[in-house]
Amino acid sequence: MESNEDCETRYSIIIDNGSCFIKAGLSTNQEPSSHFRTCVGYPKNSDIYHKDYFIGNQMKDQMNELNLVYPIKEGSIENWDEMEKIWQYIFCDELKVDPSEYNIVLSQPIMNTKWEKDKISQIMFESFNIPGIYLGYSVDLSFYSTGKFTGLSVDLGGESTQISAIFDGYPIPYQFERLYYGGNKITDYLFELFNYNCKMFYNDKNKYCVEDIKEKACYVALDFGEELKYIESYDYTLPDNKNLSVKEERIRASETIFYPSLMDKDEEMGLHYICNKIIEKCDDKKKDLYNSICLSGGNSLFRGLSERLRKEIKDIASWDYKEEVRINDNYNDARFSVFIGGTILSKIKTFNEVLITKEM
Repeated sequence: MESNEDCETRYSIIIDNGSCFIKAGLSTNQEPSSHFRTCVGYPKNSDIYHKDYFIGNQMKDQMNELNLVYPIKEGSIENWDEMEKIWQYIFCDELKVDPSEYNIVLSQPIMNTKWEKDKISQIMFESFNIPGIYLGYSVDLSFYSTGKFTGLSVDLGGESTQISAIFDGYPIPYQFERLYYGGNKITDYLFELFNYNCKMFYNDKNKYCVEDIKEKACYVALDFGEELKYIESYDYTLPDNKNLSVKEERIRASETIFYPSLMDKDEEMGLHYICNKIIEKCDDKKKDLYNSICLSGGNSLFRGLSERLRKEIKDIASWDYKEEVRINDNYNDARFSVFIGGTILSKIKTFNEVLITKEM
């Protein structure tokens, strides 16, 4: 039987299970060495391929010839067989390591069920024979990458948005939220806007192009109404060399972060309301939390987001705390913050005490 001391001296593999992209690497790395779409591609015409399925870099230059299966929906694993194939690909093809020689830090969404946690652990222990595993909430791991100990962690991912209040390095019990919309929903809404305005997008094959437009052209307006009056158009060259002029869509898509009702999410409150609601419930910790609202995740990369979020929270915060609102987005690359947080966690002296081992 392996001792905790043996687990402690091992390096770890960090895996950030994103709905859209998965990031993985060794704990000795500053950023993930493996970064690819969280999907498995099956050939539409199996007669012309020598493989049953493709993952990651194996799909390069043949995406249009594959049917893509995404095993993670809104942050939660729904197709376990496909997920196991992706983990196998990470270990063998990307990292080229024997997983039985490494502890694993693996991200999970807030409110993951006990059954889901047990299932992940079972696969890791039985299929990959790992010595130890730590299942960390992605929103908490991303906060560790900031180097802070207290604040509100806001992780804006591809299919969900997670918010958690953290004090002295530990999540405050029950002060968290998980919203079932993220960057993918914004891409879908932008796609709808283009179709509504007759701007050349008529089928799902063009969604990767729309996603690229979102990342290059879209931003968050400080004052949506005023910005509409003066917004400049952005000229985008399509794959067929036609030019597309993007104007109001540049800010209409990102406005859904604050008004989800624009994309038929009437039951959801805007990000600023959720952040303020959590902080207001934390009584004597309010000032500390308002002072350090930390953004992470690929959907946090919109230009102007931190300024707008600060403005909106100030408008609804209680009078005594309006001037305390601070948004922190000046740290490590937001796309990799969960991975970076995992590497930091794996190096602390007490890490072996939180590991789950097969004998437990």
